[in-house]
Amino acid sequence: MMNYNRREFLRYASLAAGSVVVVPNLLGKPAKFSPGLQLYTVRNAMGEDPKGTLKQVADIGYKVLETASYKDGQFYGFAASEFAKITKDLGMEVVSSHIGVGEILKNIDQVVEALQASGQKYVVVPYIGDEYRSADGYKKLADQLNEKGAVCKNGGIKLVYHNHAFEFEDLGGTTGMDILLNIANRDLVNFESDLYWVSKAGLDPLAFLKKYPGRFPLWHVKDMADTPEKGFAEVGKGTIDYNTLFENASVAGLEYFFVEQDRSDDPMNSIKISYKGVKKIL
Repeated sequence: MMNYNRREFLRYASLAAGSVVVVPNLLGKPAKFSPGLQLYTVRNAMGEDPKGTLKQVADIGYKVLETASYKDGQFYGFAASEFAKITKDLGMEVVSSHIGVGEILKNIDQVVEALQASGQKYVVVPYIGDEYRSADGYKKLADQLNEKGAVCKNGGIKLVYHNHAFEFEDLGGTTGMDILLNIANRDLVNFESDLYWVSKAGLDPLAFLKKYPGRFPLWHVKDMADTPEKGFAEVGKGTIDYNTLFENASVAGLEYFFVEQDRSDDPMNSIKISYKGVKKIL
């Protein structure tokens, strides 16, 4: 099989006759990346003092955010446009939100309006329950996401699905992720690859990204502790080879990534350590 990067280069080069073509960076780490933060990491602090917490996040250096608290068109209790102003005044941009699959399936029009009002680009399905975790369930979900993805696209929003480890469990020769990736229309639905959970499932994350090139515009970046439990660790303090993964960012189609640590005894300190770890890689 032809190497993906070379194939993409040739495709762009073939357009060059008689015109000037801007060829995207196909090798190495794109310079545009700025460390992002999934606010779930500091969820308790956001629940107590969202403005103060956002100020601390900005002071660390994060300029890009992904939210994890949406209800009735609001983010962390603020109207969409107000939340956008709060973050913009701190020098940060909110580009995506995790919103429950039930909300997306039932109230997609309201979701799109809230994302538009806050200037966001992506809506993310963060998690699914047991009712979807079968071959038929994943097929049904993929069809539903195609339908809602079309609504999102019409509103200038991109719909993506975030994985954990259970999507990689064997379902008779296939997996939930394979089903979703093969049935979901890439023009309507793509994916946020949580590279920790890919690793936790026993896969090589780079091989997984290369298997489905261009399908992962968003990443969650967290490290895996070098312990028997393989728990969460700050970026640079674990075993995942993020240097190599970022060198292959263009293969994945990466546009934004977000530091996340699901559990930490000191979340604010953890995101400081991860910020420094990511900056060493980029």
